[in-house]
Amino acid sequence: MSEVSLQTVTIKKGYCVRFFYYMYGEDIGFLTVSAQSVSQATDTKRFFYRTRTQGDRWKEAFFTVTESDTMKIKGYRVIFTARYNLASTISDDIALDDIELTPGKCEDTK
Repeated sequence: MSEVSLQTVTIKKGYCVRFFYYMYGEDIGFLTVSAQSVSQATDTKRFFYRTRTQGDRWKEAFFTVTESDTMKIKGYRVIFTARYNLASTISDDIALDDIELTPGKCEDTK
């Protein structure tokens, strides 16, 4: 297994995190999105988790980050983590696109 992570700059207060993801293949692994306190790495909240194939199409996901007390004081980062099997075939894909962070709560656009 191999792992790739992407993290945002430090932010404070509640934010809406919106993105598109693509997970397709037989041995795909997982995708998780968490908020982690800047001052205390063990202060982590997971907001999104998907495992296995999600179909041969892009899907939209969004959630509002609610901070812990530590995150409110020092700030936090949003971390996207994908874990996949290096031995899997070339047709196994995990991808992210159009990552957007906006202040406040998420509103359903549909």
